Amino acid sequence: MVYSVITILFRSATNSLPDLPNDTLPPLAEEPSHLEYYLKDTGETYLTELPQIVITAIRATDLTLGLRRIPADFHVVVKTDSDEYQTSNKPVHVDQAIVEWNEPILLPCETSSKVRVSVYASFELGPMLCHGEILRTFEISVRELLDHSENSRPILFQLGQEEVVSPCTSLFVTVEKRSSDDNDAAIRCPLAIPTSGDVDALVVETDDGHGLLARYCRTQTSGDLDQSIKHFERALSLCPIGHPCHAAAEFNLASANLVSCQANGTYLDIPINLFQDALYLRPTGHPDRPVTQLHLAIALLYLFAKQGNQTASDAAKGLLSEVLDVCHANSHIYRAALVTFETFILYPARSSGANDLGQEQLAASMLPLSPNQLSHRVARYEAISLHYDALGYYNTMHARQEQVLCNLGVLLQNRFQRRGNSQDIDEAVTLLKETLALHPAGHTNRFVPMSSLANGLFIRFEYRGNNQDLNEAIALYSEVLALVPVGDPNRFGSLHNLASQLSTRFEHRRNVQDLDQAIALSREALALLPTDHSNRSKSLNNLANQLFTRFQHRGNDEDLDDAMALHREALALRPDGHPDRSKSLNNLANQLSARFEHRGNDQDLNDAIALHTEALALVPVGDPHRFGSLHNLAKELSTRFEHRRNVQDLDQAIALSKEALALLPADHSNRSKSLNNLANQLSTRFQHRGNDEDLDDAMALHREALALRPDGHPDRSKSLNNLANQLSARFGHRGNDQDLNDAIAIHTEALALVPIGDPNRFGSLHNLAKELSTRFEHRRNVQDLDQAIALSREALALLPADHSNRSKSLNNLANQLSTRFQHRGNDEDLDDAMALHREALGLRPVGHPDRSKSLNNLANQYSIRFEHRGNAEDLDQAITLHGEALVSHPDQIKSSNSLASQYSIRCMHLFCARSVTQIGQSHYIALQVDSPPVLTTEAMVEIWMRLSRLTGSTGFEPSGHSDRSKSLNNLAYMLSKSRCGSSSNSVQTSSGGLE
Repeated sequence: MVYSVITILFRSATNSLPDLPNDTLPPLAEEPSHLEYYLKDTGETYLTELPQIVITAIRATDLTLGLRRIPADFHVVVKTDSDEYQTSNKPVHVDQAIVEWNEPILLPCETSSKVRVSVYASFELGPMLCHGEILRTFEISVRELLDHSENSRPILFQLGQEEVVSPCTSLFVTVEKRSSDDNDAAIRCPLAIPTSGDVDALVVETDDGHGLLARYCRTQTSGDLDQSIKHFERALSLCPIGHPCHAAAEFNLASANLVSCQANGTYLDIPINLFQDALYLRPTGHPDRPVTQLHLAIALLYLFAKQGNQTASDAAKGLLSEVLDVCHANSHIYRAALVTFETFILYPARSSGANDLGQEQLAASMLPLSPNQLSHRVARYEAISLHYDALGYYNTMHARQEQVLCNLGVLLQNRFQRRGNSQDIDEAVTLLKETLALHPAGHTNRFVPMSSLANGLFIRFEYRGNNQDLNEAIALYSEVLALVPVGDPNRFGSLHNLASQLSTRFEHRRNVQDLDQAIALSREALALLPTDHSNRSKSLNNLANQLFTRFQHRGNDEDLDDAMALHREALALRPDGHPDRSKSLNNLANQLSARFEHRGNDQDLNDAIALHTEALALVPVGDPHRFGSLHNLAKELSTRFEHRRNVQDLDQAIALSKEALALLPADHSNRSKSLNNLANQLSTRFQHRGNDEDLDDAMALHREALALRPDGHPDRSKSLNNLANQLSARFGHRGNDQDLNDAIAIHTEALALVPIGDPNRFGSLHNLAKELSTRFEHRRNVQDLDQAIALSREALALLPADHSNRSKSLNNLANQLSTRFQHRGNDEDLDDAMALHREALGLRPVGHPDRSKSLNNLANQYSIRFEHRGNAEDLDQAITLHGEALVSHPDQIKSSNSLASQYSIRCMHLFCARSVTQIGQSHYIALQVDSPPVLTTEAMVEIWMRLSRLTGSTGFEPSGHSDRSKSLNNLAYMLSKSRCGSSSNSVQTSSGGLE
């Protein structure tokens, strides 16, 4: 009997179905399996005795309904007290409902005699080592058979407990009484039972091997699998080369070894070699060659998936093509080969999975399906159709209808997740709601359909984003949890599911009560798992991620520290050699990185880099998780460069990002993001070193990323903005007007893609306004400035009063309005600019790192208004604000120069010697950054003149300082005013720019 890797499985809500039919007729004890039977006489036998009772026809229906393995054919065995008869083997196509055997079988003349009838599915067409899989077996008297036949009543088989579908739903046996003199038909002869000890041992070993292998597939008990292999090895030893059953014995052993390799992740050499040997003994034309080719192809595809062996992939393709060429399109083997081949075409190459960035979740993988996954895929393909068929057997009052409905709903959910057909998920939800209605509150089996429906609603929410689906799912999961009291083994899963859904709702609605409840549930779930439980590390990671999310929302350091502790505990449960250690290393490293951003402790960043480095070392070249580790480490190295400016960190980050990018094929969903990351790092290095090659490479990468995000792609606007920013940077470096024009055109396209209400609209408005302001500065086209102001007003309106970027947006708009005032002289622009700067200053209280900037910006506006209107109070206010900026800012040079400039203007205005003295003191502060003694103007001038003679400089900012010329000009002006009292005004002041 063949153990096929591709099986026909049905998954109910409990993921199990009975393995053997339980018929209404009393079953006999299980019949022993035998080697292929031999006829007593090679010819036909004609009976000429007195009246006989003969089976003239046997008709079976739905033989493949629910069959779990790929059948080669079917046969019937009829056993009387003295003889045993076997019909011929007949193949059945997938759409064939009825199989009929017209082979006369002699029954005992005594009508009270018992007859045993068994229906089998066999999995080999060549020499068989046993009957096959028993589908139906029952005992009936000859009189009952005659009665059923005379009244045209088939023998019906009802489903067993918890059974949804099963093969062979009915059997009709035609029985006739006839006298010997009118018997012209050849009657089937009974089988001869072999008596060889070796043959008997071969049968026993083969039967035991199949039995243990089948039990392993149900229970996943590794000992059963090991024992199964041993039995098949002993069976093969009884079939030396040249034995007619040698190929079948090799095939059985290969099948069991393949299952072992899949379960343990070991090398596939043994099963592949055995399948190849069996195939050699089954040359072209052999009836069992196609099934051998199919299994060998699956093993080779599995090898390709694990090791990327292209030779194995090519060989598998050739084998599958041959199977499809020689098998009937409606055969079970053809269908299995077709599914395998389609999967091979759909996933032709191995590629990296998605990165686990701080979350314990399954990675999205592009690997071809493994043989085990292929079996499930075939199973689902068959099972959905079979469940629809099964619904036809039951009316609305049938006890089994509710189970069929629930199973079908779950299967449709699974198919939706593979194919994305919205009709499947809608129908699944409808069926599961119908199932739940059949299980009202208080029903003992309400738990299963309720859980299934909750899962279906959540899947549909993820697809469509309908909040009502999520709300209903959470309500159902809450009810499910209420059904599993403390101590129930299902409580952990219910706690986990509800916590997960509440976390999802928090992500969408930001209601912190959902997150608080999710954390409480996750804590309770974690407490149910002992320290050595296999799921404890995952539960630790889930709770840690939820605590970290709450930290990001509330900023409570305790949540961050608890998350760190949980990730450390999870890492300790995954020591060296654990397959998930690299994931825990990455999770802990990501938390350290977050704490560095929060507290600024360099050690956290260093530790994060060290952990990411260790994680990377655990994922060698070819591992699907290597991309994620490369990305994480590159990101942290880039962050450390931003803080310490060690260009070696940046160089290493770029090298890692290039390797990560090389792992992604041109059509990989993450390639555009990887292109952007590398481009941004190259752009940063250009700004640091000024190497044009880095800038050009960054531009090329951003263009490639944009090409991967065509019209309609959700991230196209981001790529447009990135490319526009690079063009702007190149304009700043080379001064090519076309780069600036292109940047504005691309930012305009990006803005058109983010409609009102889109959270990214603010950024696009800001970017376009900034570039238009830059072009105005170069070309003085006031239309650019007007458009920039309009865009900045819209951007500002999108930010609530407590938004972290509002003060910057206020300053940007104020500076643009101030520029337009200087260009057109409209007092309204000046007043609006001052009002905006005041609001920005109000958002930057004492202690804010940017308060001095806002103080200076507002002071400059007062100074401009003084020059425009001549109100001395404006000048006094400017002096006061500059003075406050001078005190609050650690770098006092710019603030003190501005203050000195304002004092000098005040001096001119009031002709006050005291003010002139204050001018000297302020300039001295700007130059020496120390508190000077109170000196007269003449004394200050004399000190500066002596410093000039001694040092060869004015005592100002060092040579090359960006503000040196302003200080020189301000001092020259002060000296001239202190000596001649001229009224000209040429003091340079700093004006605010876009933040």
